Amino acid sequence: MNISNVRPTVLNRESHCITLARSVLGRLEQVTGHKQLPVPIETIASLCSYQVILLTTLPLELSGIVSLDKKLIGINGKHHPRRQRFSLAHELGHILLKHPPEARSTQDEIRRFNREADLFAAELLMPSNDLRTMAVKESDLSILRMRYDVSNEALRLKLSSLEYPSRSF
Repeated sequence: MNISNVRPTVLNRESHCITLARSVLGRLEQVTGHKQLPVPIETIASLCSYQVILLTTLPLELSGIVSLDKKLIGINGKHHPRRQRFSLAHELGHILLKHPPEARSTQDEIRRFNREADLFAAELLMPSNDLRTMAVKESDLSILRMRYDVSNEALRLKLSSLEYPSRSF
C-alpha cells in the first residue's frame, strides 16, 4: 500500500483546520507580543500579505471572494460587520488550507472545503480554550458576542460544537 495515496480522514482534516487556526493565533501573539480579543482579523490578513476590500456590488448570497494572484480578499460590504469578520476569517481559511478554486472542484469538494474554512474561521475568531473558560464564567451571551465580535449564529454554532447546552439569545 502506497501511503501517499491515502486520503486523510474527515476527523484528521477537521483537526488540521483547528490546529492551523491555533497556529495562526500563536504566530499573531508572537508578532504582537500579546493575545488580542476580539481577534484582529484584518491584521492577520495583512500579515498574510492580503489586502481586504469591501465590495458593495456582490449579491447578498455571496460573502467573499479571493484573488490569489492579486493577493486580494473581497468581502460583501452589504453584510453586517460581524458577518464580514467571519467571512474574512473563512476566506483566509481557504487560502491557508490551500483549497483549490471552486471552478476546479466538485460540488462535494466545495461543501467540504467550505466546512473546513468555517471550522478554521470559528476557531480563529472564538478560540475553543478561551470560549470554554468564558462560557463557564459568563451566562450573558451578549458579553461573549462582544468579546469575540461575532454574530449570534456563529457563537451559537461554536458553543454547540463544544457541546455546551443551548442558551437563548
